[in-house]
Amino acid sequence: NIDNNRVNDVEIDNYFDSIYGIYPRKINKIQARTTLEHKLRGMEKDEAHKKAGAIYKMLKKQVLIWEDENDGEGRKKEFIPHLSSWLNSNVEDSEFFGRKKK
Repeated sequence: NIDNNRVNDVEIDNYFDSIYGIYPRKINKIQARTTLEHKLRGMEKDEAHKKAGAIYKMLKKQVLIWEDENDGEGRKKEFIPHLSSWLNSNVEDSEFFGRKKK
């Protein structure tokens, strides 16, 4: 059955929990979960695993950038986008990840 090789809700929940766990601004959790689901739904398990892993790695880099802002004081939480917005900003090819730390 082809559906057995598709990412399921439990797997999406696990990916979301990992990603949300390191996101510094905990707001609109349900919308963030829905956005991640839209990015992964219908994918084969391997493809979804790779994409979720790439999002996680990019987010770790982004968090470091935010923490380094303001001379190491970090970006104020109210200026960190909601996770859903960050996910929708085409994180796969975002300029955030090409930047070098100063």
